[in-house]
Formats: sequence, structure tokens, C-alpha cells
Amino acid sequence: MKSSIYSTGLLKKFTRRYVLTGSDKVICRCEEITETEIVEAIRDGAESVNDIKRMTRAGMGLCQGRTCRGIVSQMLAKAQNRPLKDILPSTFRPPVRPIKLSVLAAEDSTNFGNERRH
Repeated sequence: MKSSIYSTGLLKKFTRRYVLTGSDKVICRCEEITETEIVEAIRDGAESVNDIKRMTRAGMGLCQGRTCRGIVSQMLAKAQNRPLKDILPSTFRPPVRPIKLSVLAAEDSTNFGNERRH
């Protein structure tokens, strides 16, 4: 079932052109996913934040969902008439926060988290 949901979303993503109107809000800025695309994914059978992520790429951008995952979760909770606390968060790919490779390469892990931010 999951693969067919993914295939359907992928097919729609590449066969339909989405026209951005002035009233359609961009939810995921990194991947430029609109509110309409997320609503359509839910209508097409997305049952979790991960389903929406697979079908639309919302949360797969540079920020890994830090800016949009809350909104996507709220939209799903509202559509399913469930409390937000019952919506499971999406999966994350490490590193969740950008860190310098020099920190990962350091032999001494006591410096971890103390790197300077530029």
C-alpha cells in the first residue's frame, strides 16, 4: 500500500504542473511545496507526515523540515480530526543540525558542540 501511495504522488508530481496563485501559501520553502499540494496528498491517501513527505518532498529540503514540519503536522491533524499530539513526527536524516566536518573528524569528542558559529 505504501509503495502505491508513493508511486501515485510521484506520478502526479511529475505529470501535473502546479500553478502558484497569489492566495496559495508556500508551506515548505526549501522545496517550494504549497498548501494545495499538501491538501491533495492528504486527499490522495497520505495518512502520516512521512506519507506527505514522500508524496510531496515537504521536509526534504536543506532545513530537513525544521521550518515546515509543524505546519504539515497541524494540517494533517486538522484533516484527520485528531489532536496534534497524536500525529507522529517525520523521520530525520542526520545531521539534524548543520555541523562542521572538522567536528566529526576530530579525535577528541570533548569539543563537540563548542564549535564557533559564523
